[in-house]
Order: sequence, then C-alpha cells, then structure tokens
Amino acid sequence: MDIVSIKQFNKFFFRILLVNALYFKSSWQERFNPILTSQKEFFVEPKVSRKVRMMKKKSQFIYHDADDLQLLGIPYSGNETYMFMILPKRVEAINSISSVLDGKRLQSLLSRRERQLVNVEIPRFKLEEKTLLNRAMEKIGLKRGFSDDAQFTDIANGKLKINKLLHKVFIETNEEGTEAAAATAGGMFGIRPSMPEVVPDFIANHPFIFFITTKKNDILFEGIIREIKN
Repeated sequence: MDIVSIKQFNKFFFRILLVNALYFKSSWQERFNPILTSQKEFFVEPKVSRKVRMMKKKSQFIYHDADDLQLLGIPYSGNETYMFMILPKRVEAINSISSVLDGKRLQSLLSRRERQLVNVEIPRFKLEEKTLLNRAMEKIGLKRGFSDDAQFTDIANGKLKINKLLHKVFIETNEEGTEAAAATAGGMFGIRPSMPEVVPDFIANHPFIFFITTKKNDILFEGIIREIKN
C-alpha cells in the first residue's frame, strides 16, 4: 500500500516524512465455503441495487437482535480478534444508526460473546480510501503545526511545518478472512443451550457498519460499507 508515491517525492520537497502504519491479516476461525458464494443483490438504496458476490454460511456466530439493528460477530483464527457487523433493519437507516451509536451502546454491542446458530450471508468487499487530515486536525485545535509558527525544534534545526497529513486505509474481506492496513504519513465463549428454535437470518444485503476488534474490545479498524464495486 503506497502512501506517498515516487511522483510526489519528485514534485514536493520533503525535509522529513513521518509514517505510522497498522497492518492486519487473519483467517476466519471457520472459513466460508467459496462454492456457496453467489451473485446477489446489494441495495444501496431501497429501490437501487447492484449485483455482488455474497458469501454464505450456517454456523455458530456472535449474534444480537435489537429493535433497530442486528449485530453479527465473526471470530478470526485464534479467537483474539473479531469482525463485528452492525446491520440496520431498514436499508436507508445507516446514517441514523451510526449517529445513535454512542460509546456506551457501542461497547455494549462489541462486548457480546454469546453465540448461537445463524444463517449468514455477507458480501465480499474491498475498501480503499485516502483522506487528507489537515482540516480535521485543525478543527480539534491542532492548528499551529500546520502554520509558519510551528515549533519542531526537538526534531530538526530550522523552520518546519506540517504540509500534509495523509491517512490511507485498505481492507479486503473474502471467504478466507480479512486483510487490512492503515497508515498515516506526515476466553471462553458462552453458547446458548440447544433448543428447538427458529434460526435467525443475518443477510447483509444493504449498507452496514463494520469493526475489527481485539478480544479486549480495542477497535483496530472501523468503517461503513455503503456500496460494493466488484
């Protein structure tokens, strides 16, 4: 994953380039069978859909059903990390759901570990995004580092300031598991007793929120999948 290209080095004069990177790659604890993957509709809006590759599996997953959303937790190999998906019950509700997920409710959802049998269909997806963080940093009060008044005398002699602060994220999820990277430049499980009950469906065929977390609920990656391009 290239954060700064050779062309940018040739175009701009860098005195210092600072890079911070995070990389994650893991297989699912139980992989999805690619034979069951098929083309299905993914609704970006209630009446607008695209064909995507949907993976399918019936197994024990972390699962929770609330009035406004469903939660699915898929463990990665070793049970040290998880992918959680939060799926609004209405196709158009992704913005309202994300706005009401305050810290307390989010931690409550991501701390769930009880599993049950679930019919799961989730899309293969790839997300790659580059964001310029200058304005975001200035909004939270970190303005001086970007101005001519910046003081970085502990780093180098002479005048230095931050020109650009870039953040790039890459995430790919398929039948094998997930590969994810982010960079900035500049246990025991509870299982419900076996009971005759209807097996719930978790069908992620419209926009959803995802988190990759550690066993202690530290969030490594998060994002919103609004549409999928094959």
